[in-house]
Amino acid sequence: MNSVMDTLLLSVLSFKQLVFLLLILIAVVWTKKRALAQKKIILNSIWFSEDGSIGEEALHNLRQLAKKISAHRYGAYYQLFLWTDESKLQASARKTLQGHGVVIKDFCRLKPRDPISKKLYGWIKECLMLGNADNKFFYCIASDILRFYLLFKEFPDNYPNSVTCYFDCTDVEILDLPSPAVFNNLHSAAFPFYYGRLIPPLGKLLGYENLAQANFNNDLILAANKKNREQLDRIFRAFFNNLNHIDQLIGGIFHKLTATRDALQVQDQDLALVIVFGLTHVINFIRLQESLGEPFLLEYEDHGLQMTCMKMLAETRDFIDFKLVHKNSLTWAKSPLDKTTVDAGNEERKFWYEFFPRRYHAASNAMNQAIAMANLAPLLKASRLD
Repeated sequence: MNSVMDTLLLSVLSFKQLVFLLLILIAVVWTKKRALAQKKIILNSIWFSEDGSIGEEALHNLRQLAKKISAHRYGAYYQLFLWTDESKLQASARKTLQGHGVVIKDFCRLKPRDPISKKLYGWIKECLMLGNADNKFFYCIASDILRFYLLFKEFPDNYPNSVTCYFDCTDVEILDLPSPAVFNNLHSAAFPFYYGRLIPPLGKLLGYENLAQANFNNDLILAANKKNREQLDRIFRAFFNNLNHIDQLIGGIFHKLTATRDALQVQDQDLALVIVFGLTHVINFIRLQESLGEPFLLEYEDHGLQMTCMKMLAETRDFIDFKLVHKNSLTWAKSPLDKTTVDAGNEERKFWYEFFPRRYHAASNAMNQAIAMANLAPLLKASRLD
């Protein structure tokens, strides 16, 4: 009788021990996930290639940034991610990156759920199928789309307490990492800001001298996920709607880009700007010079052009000290100085030259309506050009 009781007692103890160990395991996994979710700043970069290799400039830049995190003892505040196709990543690159604390993230494991995210993810995969060693332009487009999805959808949904950053690992050198406390002043998003040149500029199109068209480049982006989610959602939708607008107008944006790929490699600044920077590389804004500092986001929707004041946007230089490494720029696209490509036929180039002016002229009435709704007309009326 005693032996039976002893056996039962041991079984109960073993079961309790098993449950206890299982609870410890769950606690460890939960703690690791919670620690990652509470990271203050997550630095993201992206690299795609046909053979899984990573450029030496990119490897060097990532290693140096990892060393800066270690030197400042910021390991508890900064996390460095490289997004890629993990199934193709070369073992030597993996070993180098992981040896310096870079976390390899497989974009294929992303699970977009909403219709917009699913369509963007489909475009990324389509571009990666089109890209190869001889035509890396589509890797550039895939990276453009992925970075907006990560910073304005993936991280806000899954890492709501973090500040996230994207930087081009060849084009941007982060000179020094600020104290994490600096990012307490980031309330929405920050982009490198510049005045772009598209054909024709909206101010000129509408006849307003002091209505400037501006662009926020995506080489270095910051997003404060817990501060102003509504504005991050607005930027994400605008990025998709503008791209989807063009896709519908021309019956398949990437099919057309493939058919006219030679035209994209020609030394022609105007064409390069309207193709490369007019599609995925920037978001378009307008702002009033001097009189109003806030930029207005331009977003194509089914009913026309929507204009929204984005008061909380900032300039990345207010938070991170960086420089653009021009000698390494155009990570995947050919340099504008590369004249080895045979000029494309006139018809291919003519399509793009005509398409973008038509796009902007068609938006002029909607733009004037948006100006009236935002009550900006009195500010612009004095500078109206006759």
